[in-house]
Amino acid sequence: VVSIPLIVTSRRVTQETMTEIISSQVAEEWAAGSGFQVRQVRSTGNSLYIVFLGSGDPPPTETLFAEIESAVGRALVIDLEMLPSRTISNQNAP
Repeated sequence: VVSIPLIVTSRRVTQETMTEIISSQVAEEWAAGSGFQVRQVRSTGNSLYIVFLGSGDPPPTETLFAEIESAVGRALVIDLEMLPSRTISNQNAP
């Protein structure tokens, strides 16, 4: 009796982990060369949350949404957070 809930929970966690891995790969390819980079990907059920760091205008998000849903094989509610980022360096350092 206890094993059934454990199996269901294990399958859900496995699906969420695979969604995160696949979505992260797709998001990195989408962002390549744009000045944005993937900072975090989190999946919960049919929801996906992705955080990007960068500057300027990102590529079209509709493309990213479609590519992720195609790659994972199901519809998702996808939320993106685009955080501004700038690099400051000490140019006097040796």
